[in-house]
Amino acid sequence: MTKKIDKRYLKKLNHYWNKMEKYFIQNLDKLDINSWFDMHHIHTDWEGKGNKNLVNKKNSIKLAYKCLHYTEQFSKKYPKPIQTWLFIHENSFEDAIYFHSKNENHTMYPYDFENSNTTWNSTENTFLNYIVDISIHKIGKLTNQFGTIYIVTKI
Repeated sequence: MTKKIDKRYLKKLNHYWNKMEKYFIQNLDKLDINSWFDMHHIHTDWEGKGNKNLVNKKNSIKLAYKCLHYTEQFSKKYPKPIQTWLFIHENSFEDAIYFHSKNENHTMYPYDFENSNTTWNSTENTFLNYIVDISIHKIGKLTNQFGTIYIVTKI
């Protein structure tokens, strides 16, 4: 039997996801396009609501993927090449969009996922596979000391 979700709870959740989207856009707008990025990132689920149940996790992933699109639009305004990607973690409060460019810290650019044991074309996260446009993005899976992380980046 499927448990029904209270309409008041759904309304609060929708308010939360809208708030997180606005927060992301505000932080994106504050970024200096004349600067550089060294693994800079913005989280998309500060309170970890995506950990509570499957409905929340799906909303968390949808928002994160939407924010990746915002980031890709932002990167078109950036005067130098910028690498962007989405990390989906086991704990949704860790989900984040990353920005990376050549930088004064001399951190490897572009970031090389191949040296991090990433397996590409992962199909294990069925919801992520459902929403990601594979004609634009690829999905990878990385397992390390932080758990399982799914990566979405441009092809």
